[in-house]
Parts: sequence; C-alpha cells; structure tokens
Amino acid sequence: MKQNTSNWKQKMPWIAALVLGALSIVAVNKYLSVQQSKNVQQNSYILGAEKNITRGQVLTRNDLKIISVPTNALSEVNISVPGLGTSTAREETERKVLMLIGRSVSRDISANQPIFWTDLAALEKPDFTNSIPENMRAITIPVSSISSVNNLIQPGDFVDILFTSQMREEDIATTSAILLLSAKNNKNLSPDALVQGNAGAKKEVSRTEILLSRMSVLAVGMDFNRKADGEYNSGYAGITLAVTPQQGVLLTHAMQKGSLSFMLRGSKDQTASEAEGIDENNLLKKSNELKKLHEAQLKNGKAGVK
Repeated sequence: MKQNTSNWKQKMPWIAALVLGALSIVAVNKYLSVQQSKNVQQNSYILGAEKNITRGQVLTRNDLKIISVPTNALSEVNISVPGLGTSTAREETERKVLMLIGRSVSRDISANQPIFWTDLAALEKPDFTNSIPENMRAITIPVSSISSVNNLIQPGDFVDILFTSQMREEDIATTSAILLLSAKNNKNLSPDALVQGNAGAKKEVSRTEILLSRMSVLAVGMDFNRKADGEYNSGYAGITLAVTPQQGVLLTHAMQKGSLSFMLRGSKDQTASEAEGIDENNLLKKSNELKKLHEAQLKNGKAGVK
C-alpha cells in the first residue's frame, strides 16, 4: 500500500506537466486564431464606374456598378451601399442608384473607379420660364375643384376653355366682342351669328361658349412638372396656360365679365372643338337634339359627343 502511494506521488509532476502543456497549447492556438481574425480584411460596398465616364456626361444605370473596397479605406465622399444581399439592402442600393441617374459628373472617371458625391455636378434650379414656348406667354386662371375637372388637369395636358357670361343689356357690346374673338374656335358658327344671337337680349341671360380650344397647360398651382410616379398634383387653385398675347388679353377680360371652366382633352386628341353656344333660349331645344343623337349612336354602337 505504501509502495502504491509512493508511485502515485512520483507520477504527479508528470501529470501536472502534461496538463499544463495541453493548456498552453490551447492558449497558444486561441491567441493565434484571434490574431489571424484581426488580420482578415473587412470590405464594404460603394458605387463606381462600370466603364469610362467623361466630364459632363449624364449618368445612366449602365454607367454604374457596385465595387467592393476595404472598410478602413472608406470616406465621407464615397457613395456607400449595403449591397444586394437582402431585400432591404437591394432597396437601399436602388435608392442610391436612382439618386445618381440623370446627374452629370464634373470630372473624368475611369472604369472600376469609385464615384464620389463630389463628382456630381450641382443640380440646376428648375426655371419655369424655360417651359414657356417661344413667342408665347403664361397666364394663370383661378379655378375650383369643379372648374378644373376635380383637379385632374396636370402639366402637359390640353384643355378647352368654356366662357359663361351673365349678359345684361348694357353689357351686350362687350360680351359680343368677346364672342367675336372666340368665333375662330366655332367653325360651325359665324361671328355675325354669335353677335346677333346676343343682340336681342333685354334682360339677364346666361350663355356659355367655347372660348378657346386645345390650350396647353404649363403648370397647376406651383407645380410645372408632371409627376413621374403617376400621382396627381392636387389641391391647386390656379391653372397656368401657354397663350398668345391676344389670347391673354381675351382671357383676362373674359374673367372680368363671366366665369371660365375647363374641359380636359384626351392626350391624343388633335381636333379643334366645335360646339354651338347655349343659353336659356335654346337650352331645351339643344338638349333634345343631343338626346336623339346620343340614342342613335348607342344603337349603332358608336356612342360619343358631337
């Protein structure tokens, strides 16, 4: 028994040495692993040039690519993106790409090189006067939601303008002059017929005519660019039109003598609008004519307005 105890005591130093050696090996391996992980380079993504880009060139989607660079080399001028790993990352990357598309660059950029925020030329402030056609003028007509087709009229649209006058005997000469100028838009009526139709008024008579046809809309409210996402500019109180100087004079005076409202035209409709003026004397007669015409068109499968 004493001999076994003695043998065990003799072996203890060796066992302790083996245990300490094993622990040392584990510690060394762990240290080497940590140092090795520190030496692994971390990369991030930025936007760069897919091909050579020249100074002043307007960027397109085909000019852009995602570049991987060392994270420690990033700066504030790099256009960082999260990459394409997840749906959230793809959305954020696409947002940054869209910010660059349509912008021009202020320097030459070689293929595979980063594009910096500082490379983008400053955005020009939109100038409304550039949207006014040559030899034309801009005039704004106040509108309500009803007179503006429930605010559905947008920049780039074309409209017909209706003029409704409240004629009194002393205003017949003025109203007739306005209708004379609008007669060019009513090929089926002569200027004489328009004036004679109003000359016999002895009391207040409301009459509506097409004052001008196919007028170009430059702006609604303060917005002179049509929204690209299909949404509507709404809540505006004025529509700005492109007019000749004479049309501008006509519209300004018409606003003082009656009310104006708009008819929105189809985007592909190039025709001039023709319509007979309506007042209390011919309202019911014209209504019956239009009913019969509409019924006939429905029977023929050609419903429309004339």
